Amino acid sequence: MESSEVYTIIVGEKGEYGNRLVRYLENHLPASVRIRRFTGAQHFVCGREEGECYLFDELFYEELSEEQKSILSGKEKVILLSLEEKEGYFCKFHNPAELLERMQLPCVRENAAYGTGSDRERMFSVIYSPIFEENLRDMAREFMEPGDLYLGVEDLGVSGKNCADMGDLCYYIHLREENILKILGEMVSEENGIIFLDSPDMYFYLRELTREDYQWFFDQLKKESVYGDVVLGEGNGFINNPGVFRQFDRVILVDSRDNPRQTLFCDHIEHILREDFFEGSLVRFRKEER
Repeated sequence: MESSEVYTIIVGEKGEYGNRLVRYLENHLPASVRIRRFTGAQHFVCGREEGECYLFDELFYEELSEEQKSILSGKEKVILLSLEEKEGYFCKFHNPAELLERMQLPCVRENAAYGTGSDRERMFSVIYSPIFEENLRDMAREFMEPGDLYLGVEDLGVSGKNCADMGDLCYYIHLREENILKILGEMVSEENGIIFLDSPDMYFYLRELTREDYQWFFDQLKKESVYGDVVLGEGNGFINNPGVFRQFDRVILVDSRDNPRQTLFCDHIEHILREDFFEGSLVRFRKEER
């Protein structure tokens, strides 16, 4: 097939997962791909809708007639979706990028980098502890190299220090200051090769900015060549919903072997991100194993 041909992917899934899957495919596949979604087996008629690939929830597939299943058995690409890890199925909790690879369509291979953010020059990470962690910046060092930038957006900063912090920078971010990177450069400190700006004394300063304000600031940093990767050390005051994590390429969750409630919370966050098709990498970091 020529890459200019139209490809059809048929999705059979009646739940919220089907909505997210269709949205993901639309954002990560070229315009030559047409996606047809069915929410009930009674609406799907084999032969009337032909596709290069069929993605069916296992319950949706079970509701098909034996005749329909027989027709589908002759199709090259039929992938069944399951909530469990089972041989021959695609688990819904896996990264959907794996599903794209498994589909093995020519248009997918030709457009492998489409919409994936693979052209980013700089990695943006967040290290997050659901419980206040006094040594969060030290923990972040485990994931940083000399020249990387650490920004503190924790609940409690270093009280009594006579130097600039993220609270001061928030003022200029809110103004969309044209020279924001120059201002940042005048505020940061350096220690053992790591460049950092500490958290403010109170997280209220951080909450004065909108998500759009932070996104504007991150966009400025992505254009800047002075710093290496960027790591934000986050506390609960910075996060109003799990969608905040989608701004990052990597999420590092601070877990604790000795605190089962902290582990349970991290489990919930990881589950939410995977259900929402978070495309970055997820890391669980146990502070006792440093």
